[in-house]
Amino acid sequence: MRREEPVNAPGPAPATPRRHDAATHAHLPMDLAATVLDGALDGLRTLSVLGLLAGGLFGVGLAAVLANVQALLANSIALAVVLNLVAVVLAMVVLNGAGVALMDRTAGRPARPLAAKLTAGARALARSIALALIVAAAQFAFAMAATALLWTTRLPGIGPLLLALLLPLLIAAATVLLAASSATLLLCAPAFWSGQSLRTALGATLARLRRWPLEILLSLLVAGLLTSALAALVGMLGLAGTVFVGGLAGAVVGTEFAMATAGNFSAATASGSGHAIAAMAGSSTLFLLGAVLPLAAQIGSLCHLGRKLDALDARDVVAGDATTEAPAQPDVVPETALEAGLASTLETTALPANETGIETPEPAPQPDAQQTDRIVPQPPGAGERPRSADSGTGFRAADAGLEVTMIVRPGRCPACHASVERSDRFCGECGHPLSHAAPEFPGRDDS
Repeated sequence: MRREEPVNAPGPAPATPRRHDAATHAHLPMDLAATVLDGALDGLRTLSVLGLLAGGLFGVGLAAVLANVQALLANSIALAVVLNLVAVVLAMVVLNGAGVALMDRTAGRPARPLAAKLTAGARALARSIALALIVAAAQFAFAMAATALLWTTRLPGIGPLLLALLLPLLIAAATVLLAASSATLLLCAPAFWSGQSLRTALGATLARLRRWPLEILLSLLVAGLLTSALAALVGMLGLAGTVFVGGLAGAVVGTEFAMATAGNFSAATASGSGHAIAAMAGSSTLFLLGAVLPLAAQIGSLCHLGRKLDALDARDVVAGDATTEAPAQPDVVPETALEAGLASTLETTALPANETGIETPEPAPQPDAQQTDRIVPQPPGAGERPRSADSGTGFRAADAGLEVTMIVRPGRCPACHASVERSDRFCGECGHPLSHAAPEFPGRDDS
């Protein structure tokens, strides 16, 4: 009987969290930088965000100018401060509303009405103010601790030595604190736009800063440089247009318009000219409109960066769960029957008569030595004997990890002893019917 050598297939490799993958960390800065650039382009291409920013800032700028004019005419500095503060709050609500709109678009959520965007923007602004107060409290605590340490440098004798040691440490700590504070405020903004609470957003941001500090700071640096470059470009183009049009309008309208265009709002307002006030309002709103493109690019960068970090967190969580549920396979595989050089060989026999419809006679004599066995490949399970329902401990080769070689012996016609197949109903040599007399299968013992 022929034996086939088993093949010991290696088991599945253990799942490893992606956060420990060195290749992933190597490409993470480039991925984050590309995400920032894609987000900036997305913000500049989204017309709804551009329209919301332009319309909101134009209205806020116009209202602020009129409020300042009223405060100047009333000669009240307190009124001017209050009105400007209200204008700043309204501008921040519009800015956060644009962030909510772009975050919804990035996350694939349906667009909200304008009132819902502004309401969500106001909630995000409230969380941002609370976070700014927390950051300010942390910086104040650091300042108090640094002040107390610096007072120790006034001790006689060891004061200069303490100053030499404390100065670089405090400068480094202050640098890290300021960088972390800026990164926290920027990274929490998209979380607030998504509707997350202050506690959830702050916890996730601090965890990310601990895991990828350099990658996140570099990506924020790329976003800041891109926004600054775009703002400088828009400012230069706006200045060139202002000088060109302001010179023409000053020659036509008068010197008050030229003063208002140049930024001398006090002199323009004191003149009482309607043209001067209109020029002042136009210049102020133009300045705010010049910030639309840089703000859209910044909002898009933060939204896409926040979504990318969310995806990285979700991927690491899934990888960690897979590692917990499927522990790593041991390096040394336990010895099994296959490694001991054993192989299991099963011989297929005729099925019972009640399943094939063939009457089973007494076993025939064994064939002579010239009739050799032939190996017929069969699909898995073709030659298995069905297990009975009451057999609780049946042998299964697959459970034991053994490779099974299916060796099928040919049947014999009871009349002429010619080879027949199990599916034959008549002998191919003599035509003897096989429905009432089962063919002989050598090696079967029905006792």
